[in-house]
Amino acid sequence: MKAFLLIFGMIAHAGLVGLTPMTDVELKWKATTEMNEFSKLDLTKLSEHKIKIVDFKDHRKAPLSRVGMNIEKDGTNLTVDTKSNVADFITDNFTNTLQKAGLEIVKSGETLTIEGDINDYMVTESNTYKGNLTLRLRVLKGGAVVWKGVINGNNSRFGRSFKLDNYLESLSDCVVDAALNFVQNEGIKNKVR
Repeated sequence: MKAFLLIFGMIAHAGLVGLTPMTDVELKWKATTEMNEFSKLDLTKLSEHKIKIVDFKDHRKAPLSRVGMNIEKDGTNLTVDTKSNVADFITDNFTNTLQKAGLEIVKSGETLTIEGDINDYMVTESNTYKGNLTLRLRVLKGGAVVWKGVINGNNSRFGRSFKLDNYLESLSDCVVDAALNFVQNEGIKNKVR
């Protein structure tokens, strides 16, 4: 049994040997979450509005390029850093997801405005890929804040060790989950009537 564990440990370690951090990765949309999740929801109160989404501000801890980290091996953290603008990526895809869900997104003539700050956006890989997006959002109606709070998007998946596609899928699905949590939030729906 000890020999088996030793061999298994050596194989697992060998899977990471020779790998180097991923730098200058371009963020690409690779959502795997099905949009039919939104069709099950009552979007009536939100769908009565024309919604403008203001570019989110990136308030994550430095380095702002960091979007992933492999921590499978003690003492060997492999990082995933992007050259893309993270705030633009999240804003654009949060907006597109709400639009695909059936909400009317506009550039002007809005009856609701969504503003937000990105506090966390990271995928940590150990035995699984675990992604997290934390947004601090404000919903304004007629220029006044009617709701403010935190919306999270999470994702967990299995995948081959330290593979870019797994990171991109998890990062994308975190945005979809945040959009889903936004439209399901009863506090928001009650305030936008």
